Amino acid sequence: MGDERPPEASDDDQKQAADNTRKRSKSPFGNKSTIKVPTNVKRVYEIVNKHTGSIGGNGHGGAIYGELTVGSMQKMTNLMIEYTDLSKESRFIDVGCGLGKPNLHVAQYPGVEFSYGIEMEHVRWMLGMANLDQVLKAAQKDIAIEETKKDGDNGSKIEHRCFFAHGDITEANFFDPFTHVYMFDIG
Repeated sequence: MGDERPPEASDDDQKQAADNTRKRSKSPFGNKSTIKVPTNVKRVYEIVNKHTGSIGGNGHGGAIYGELTVGSMQKMTNLMIEYTDLSKESRFIDVGCGLGKPNLHVAQYPGVEFSYGIEMEHVRWMLGMANLDQVLKAAQKDIAIEETKKDGDNGSKIEHRCFFAHGDITEANFFDPFTHVYMFDIG
């Protein structure tokens, strides 16, 4: 029984959460577009931003660079869902995961089977681990609340199927068992 997973939010719950939360953004061409961000994703970014800052921890002159905003990552996630079939059955790897935001994001929505991040720069990996620790603490609270309440809002529940590794991806011989490989570089 110790290895049982808590019930997952249904697709309808995820869609409802996405409909309930919207983020406004300005495109490079000046048009306003609406980006729907699920409640549990927003909660994770609030935790990460509180812990390491909204632009990525030591963003000003420090070890962090190239961090996506929640809206930009939601756009990317929506594109991966539409064009690469990213889903609850997916196994996701982020090469150069930094603070782990993409991993934590897809663990919430669409709620991938598991999300693995690998980072070779020690400071970024440590900040990612600190973020994961804070998110796991929130997930534990959600599980405790869920055990006392059977009729909770699963759309805001934080999922926790993430693992972060400190290492060099060039040492890997293959990408099995991953179905989706993600890399983002701003440079």
